[in-house]
Amino acid sequence: MRPVVAAGATAALFVVGTGMAFASRFESYEKANYSGAASTVAACGCNSIEYGGSYIFEYSGQTARVYKQKGCKGRAAGDLTHNSRNPDTVGGWKSIFILC
Repeated sequence: MRPVVAAGATAALFVVGTGMAFASRFESYEKANYSGAASTVAACGCNSIEYGGSYIFEYSGQTARVYKQKGCKGRAAGDLTHNSRNPDTVGGWKSIFILC
């Protein structure tokens, strides 16, 4: 008798095997008070921060480092280690590295 693998199980194995992972989420907004256009990043590794008006970081087990230069270059400007938000500014951050 040959084993049968369901399509859903095969897809789940593929996702895990390719390194895709769910990460903490960073939302940046164009304007203060979480208004205007928004951009969300949740991928592991270096991501661009699109807007500088306000931000929300939703921690789901992965910390993040923020940088004032694009491409996560230079010295980290800070670490995000828990849920945080700022309605007034993103602090001049240009990129974020989500550690997974």
